[in-house]
Amino acid sequence: MYQPWHRKRLETVASMVGLWQVTVRSSCDFGGIVELDLHTIEHWPPWLDPKIPAMTPLAVFRGQRAV
Repeated sequence: MYQPWHRKRLETVASMVGLWQVTVRSSCDFGGIVELDLHTIEHWPPWLDPKIPAMTPLAVFRGQRAV
């Protein structure tokens, strides 16, 4: 179940890939994922737009800690 602070991440437009998906993957709990999402939403630098999709193939093929 979502906690009240979890809902803040639902107030933004979803993207195909989040920063947590190419960095921590499943190595942290849901609360950690939400914290990373919220930090990313609040401090989004423009250079992350092209960087996250560029990091995705490596994260997928590496497969470390993937669910």
